[in-house]
Amino acid sequence: EKAEAIYQKLPPTEPNENGNLYEHEQDDHNYEGHDRDETQKQHRPRSSQSGRRRMSCGGCKTLDFERDGDGHILSGTPYIDKKEYWDSHGVEIKAIPRSGTGYAPDKQGRIYDTSYYALNDYYGDPDLGSPNIDCGGHGLGSGGRRHIWNTNTNNPGANCVAQGNILIIQESNKPYADDNLYGGRIVFRFRYNVTLQQVGFMDIVENSGYYCKITMNDGTVHRHEIVGYGKNSLSTMEFDMEHVTKLEVHLLGPGAIRFVAFCHDCGE
Repeated sequence: EKAEAIYQKLPPTEPNENGNLYEHEQDDHNYEGHDRDETQKQHRPRSSQSGRRRMSCGGCKTLDFERDGDGHILSGTPYIDKKEYWDSHGVEIKAIPRSGTGYAPDKQGRIYDTSYYALNDYYGDPDLGSPNIDCGGHGLGSGGRRHIWNTNTNNPGANCVAQGNILIIQESNKPYADDNLYGGRIVFRFRYNVTLQQVGFMDIVENSGYYCKITMNDGTVHRHEIVGYGKNSLSTMEFDMEHVTKLEVHLLGPGAIRFVAFCHDCGE
């Protein structure tokens, strides 16, 4: 069932931001003084846009974070350059932690490999494992179980199919990927107007107040509450909204994005 939107008319330039909760996008921080783990350096996708074939408007895309912008399989848990998918998918991605929390060098989100068996919250996040332990995997959390706890009722958030890579806001500057306990926002800015079809989520707590802001090409903003089923759960929201220029995912705590599916509105 599609989420209901709350309409707010804004100027057709830049929509208002909740700047009191997050670092301002224009305030880029200098991370040159931080040491980066050598594994992260080795597995970082190529961020240079030179030599890439620029995508023209047209077709449908599913951004699922399994490959980089050149089509190569992503290995490890790299940070993703803001423009990594600008030429291949026509989308810029920024990760902005809540002020005073998280670690997002140059506003880069980070890949989390859900197949990784995290022993505890330092060496990863068991809540982001897939499939759930109840489905023969290693993910921990009642939200991802096959059935609702103590019943035989199918769980709408069941995490019983391996999810591969997902996108998170990193919690701290450490070698292991781990989503930020205090959340933040992940912003997708589209090069062309798109029809936003679906967004997939993981590890979203029920009734948590998480939400999406979707900006249209006329400046109108639609707000949608994000559906979640608890720890380690999977959820997918259907939108089918045309003329979208920006998607902001507001995470008020831990959580991840599994995929974003959209089609270009060429010539409209």
